[in-house]
Amino acid sequence: MSELFERKTKTFGYYINLDERGSFDADLRDMDDKSLMTVSNEEQDEDGNVVQGEIGLVEAGYMKHGRDIDGLASYAIQMGIIPAGSVVLNSRDFEAAQEELFDDWQACLKVLDQYDPQSSVGELYEAEEEVADALEKLIKDFNLEQCTNMSIGQVVRMAKGEDVTQQASKSQTMRLG
Repeated sequence: MSELFERKTKTFGYYINLDERGSFDADLRDMDDKSLMTVSNEEQDEDGNVVQGEIGLVEAGYMKHGRDIDGLASYAIQMGIIPAGSVVLNSRDFEAAQEELFDDWQACLKVLDQYDPQSSVGELYEAEEEVADALEKLIKDFNLEQCTNMSIGQVVRMAKGEDVTQQASKSQTMRLG
């Protein structure tokens, strides 16, 4: 697993959205800011009205209090919400980790942008150490044998989330037609 991919898939943020006057609301987010679960003390009474009760995870013993990040992380791993070995950060540290990941991602792309997009990954990997480092950070489970015939342009498009297989088949079709 690549370093950047590991950081992206195993780093999560805990956001306290509201903690005042008996109300508590928080959520666990992934690196794409998608909320994976909420922690709240809002409940509905028998008439359907929203009332402030206890935080369910605290009441069940998973968390010591609403801000217990370690308890939340343990619960989320145990329930399969986040993968084992994940780290949960408070919102401030999480946002710094997001920014650092983005900067590192961009730095790897900047290295690759210095080379001809048609250049072979295999050739540059062997000749240029900074290219090798960037490829290993960008590509999940990088394997030179599997990637040697790819172009730098394909890797850059992959890193940007584009479907490289679809583009490769389009370019082959265009050559045939």
